[in-house]
Amino acid sequence: RDRRAKIRRNQSIGAAVEQLLKRLLESNGLRVTRTGIGSDFEVESDFVEGDTEILLTVNGCDRSYLVEIKSARTDRARMTVTQARTALAERCHFVLCLVKLDGTAEPTAVEVEAGCRFMFDIAERIEPVWNDYTRVEGAKAEASERHGDVELEMENADTRFAVSMKLWGTGLVVEEAVARFREAPPASTGERA
Repeated sequence: RDRRAKIRRNQSIGAAVEQLLKRLLESNGLRVTRTGIGSDFEVESDFVEGDTEILLTVNGCDRSYLVEIKSARTDRARMTVTQARTALAERCHFVLCLVKLDGTAEPTAVEVEAGCRFMFDIAERIEPVWNDYTRVEGAKAEASERHGDVELEMENADTRFAVSMKLWGTGLVVEEAVARFREAPPASTGERA
C-alpha cells in the first residue's frame, strides 16, 4: 500500500512538473505537444504571429526535439531501458530535461525553472553504459540456454540508466535550451523535421 501511495505521489509530482515546464517552454515561443514514443514532449521551434503559424527557420531547416522529463529530489534521475534505447535511436533530436526539486510541497513554476537543465548530448553520455547493458543482456541470454534437462531461469530485473546530479548540473538552463531548440540542424544529419 505504501509503495502504491508513493507511486501515485510521484506521478502527481511528475504531471505537475510536466505542465509547468510545458507552459514555460510555450511562453518562450516553442510549440510543445505530448507524445507517447519514449519521450514526454515533442518541442518544435515554431511560433504563431497573428493568426499565422511561423516556423523558425535557419538555413531553410526546421527541427523538432523529443524531450524526456525527469524530476528528482535526490542526486540522480533514472531513465528506463526504453528511454535509453529511444535516446540512442533518436540521438540527433532527443533531449533529457532533468528537474531538481528541493521542497516536499507541490512544485512551483519558479522551482521548475530554477531546477531544470536540458541535456542535448544524453545519447553520447549513455552510449558506453548502453554498450555494457547489451553485453550483459547477451550474456544473460546465453546463460539461459537449456543444457539438456537443466535450464537457468532469470526474470527481467528493473533496469535504469542513472544520471548523476554532477552530470545533470552541466545541462543547459531554460534560456540556453530555448536558443538551442531554435538552432538549425547541422547539414546532412538525416534528422527529421
